[in-house]
Amino acid sequence: MSALESTADYRKFGPGTKVLCDFWFGGKPEAVVTEIIKPGSGKRNDGKVRVRMTQTSGAWHKGEIREISTGMAVPRSMIRPRQSGEFFMRCSTRYQFV
Repeated sequence: MSALESTADYRKFGPGTKVLCDFWFGGKPEAVVTEIIKPGSGKRNDGKVRVRMTQTSGAWHKGEIREISTGMAVPRSMIRPRQSGEFFMRCSTRYQFV
């Protein structure tokens, strides 16, 4: 993020936020943020959160506690609805964990 880009309009989230994890390979398992280890945004993987998994998917197991980057913990409310003909799930990265 450049020095000129503001995060003032980013949505802010904290502990208790329901998230989807691992948008690359893990099947987007569900979790709940239990702690903000280092504040950060979704645009950059500059922060860390601790999550409790609420669903099993691949190597992610229900009940386990994981530390993941803020870019891999996407709040459910930041998921964009699929448009007609779209196959992939999209999300907005304009969020912060504070």
